[in-house]
Amino acid sequence: MESIQRYLILSGLNWTEKEFIYGITAVSAATGILFAVLGASGATAIAIAIVTGAIGIYAPVLMARVRAERAEADLPYVLRSLASEVEAGIPFDIALKDAARISQTLRKDFRRVLEMYKKGIPLDNGLKAVGESYASENIKRAMLHVALLYQSGAEAAPIKKMADELLAIQKAESKKFSSELAMFTLVFVAVAALVPALFAMYVMIGSTILEMDLTPGTIKMIMLGAFPVATGLALAYMYARLPAYMRR
Repeated sequence: MESIQRYLILSGLNWTEKEFIYGITAVSAATGILFAVLGASGATAIAIAIVTGAIGIYAPVLMARVRAERAEADLPYVLRSLASEVEAGIPFDIALKDAARISQTLRKDFRRVLEMYKKGIPLDNGLKAVGESYASENIKRAMLHVALLYQSGAEAAPIKKMADELLAIQKAESKKFSSELAMFTLVFVAVAALVPALFAMYVMIGSTILEMDLTPGTIKMIMLGAFPVATGLALAYMYARLPAYMRR
């Protein structure tokens, strides 16, 4: 339960672990019942419900990762904006407010930090808390640098250097994805079109020549269930491989 609650926080979900477990259980049961109504056997429906529950339990981990990746995609520009304005002599809280407008993900966190600052809570404490609320070492390190900048009023060169490093990483990820895109395209075409077409031909030939014993319910399950799920998984994998800053 403690681990689930931690990832619920990192994913930005305002749920308790009990609410989450109850919700996943309800969705798993509904999925199993749906497949049973569509003609699946009892064992198959139960297996599908269990798989759905397992995926649901893992969902906060994936959501925490996606949330962190989105924040990391905007982080170089946030750091550059903040460093430039601080070096120009703009008050730190105003510079932080301006930097928050760049990132849709970090915006809420920075606004909450500024609201806490107005109530007397130091900015550096709030910034460190923002870093701890993300499943990302880069964000934790960046927020520590920003907090140190606020505490010491030192030069913003370390923040600019970190922004440049993050931009270099993004460029490297973009080149790697470009080299993999052709392979991803072939896999998607095979899963979405080629395999269903071959299966349809196999069913037609098997039913007329080989006297296959495939019931209409089984064929319907495969065509309307398995193939769309496989296509969706292929798209999800391609999207997951896409660099976060390119998902805007």
